[in-house]
Amino acid sequence: MWFLIIKPFIMPVILGATLIAGGLYIKGKINDIAQLSENNAKLEASLQQQKEIIEEREQEFVDIRETLDRSNGLNEELLQNIDELQSKFNKVKANGSKRDFGAIARKKDKLIEKIINKGTKKVFDCFEDLSRNEANNNCNNIDTKS
Repeated sequence: MWFLIIKPFIMPVILGATLIAGGLYIKGKINDIAQLSENNAKLEASLQQQKEIIEEREQEFVDIRETLDRSNGLNEELLQNIDELQSKFNKVKANGSKRDFGAIARKKDKLIEKIINKGTKKVFDCFEDLSRNEANNNCNNIDTKS
């Protein structure tokens, strides 16, 4: 008998409880979606920042590579200049033996120092004349004996 009294209230209570549970579930999912959207925005910003950093590193790598290539080119040029200078200073004498300028400089250091100082003085004098715009014919006729 008590069942007959409660029977009309059971369905609305079950329906109300289902609606409340469903509403709480949906509210939880909305919060989850909001949190996931916020996390997604942070990840996209981080991804964009990482892309910019990668582009900067790639440009730095290209710059380093270009600098290395220029350095290698200059190194090759300097090595060629060294070879040319060695061939100028280490010529073959009339008797067939090689002239070693380094050995001569070690044996006759004062003589070599005097020759180099004389040539350096001529070059400095020409630089002074050129800087004063007073270049004379002496600058055009510097000895370039090897």
